[in-house]
Amino acid sequence: MVRKKENNNYLLHRTNLFYIDDIKINGLNGLYNQNIYDMIEFYWPIISHLSRDNYVSYFLERQKEVR
Repeated sequence: MVRKKENNNYLLHRTNLFYIDDIKINGLNGLYNQNIYDMIEFYWPIISHLSRDNYVSYFLERQKEVR
């Protein structure tokens, strides 16, 4: 069996695909796209009761520390 070499240089670990373009440009510096961050920060309090996972809250806390 011949395996095709993949042209994949990305390490994705729960990284939202909305951020792929930013990661390509800026690397993994921990600072995410401001426009997307603003939307998440605005809508999360409105929809957070629908989530069983508190991951978004942790994400927002980390971003506030980075910013």
